[in-house]
Amino acid sequence: MGIRLMELKTDGRHHEFIIRENVMDNIVTWECLPDADTVRGYLKKHRFPKDKLYSEKAFLEDVEKASGYIHLLVEKRETAEFICELCYALI
Repeated sequence: MGIRLMELKTDGRHHEFIIRENVMDNIVTWECLPDADTVRGYLKKHRFPKDKLYSEKAFLEDVEKASGYIHLLVEKRETAEFICELCYALI
């Protein structure tokens, strides 16, 4: 399954994305990710980007508690690309 970012909005201060899978164009949900311990293992090997709007801590809280589709509001596109790569690697 390929995964891609779909940019919703950029205003110079932030970027807004959802993550979609390529084949059926479905929106990726938080529930698709494995458990938080697996995500933490990935983060030990891959450094989460520094982002004023969305931290690693906030991301892990979302992995543990969020439901519905993955909606990202980030300072840097790099952060969303990192999360997209994480989803591709773990789903």
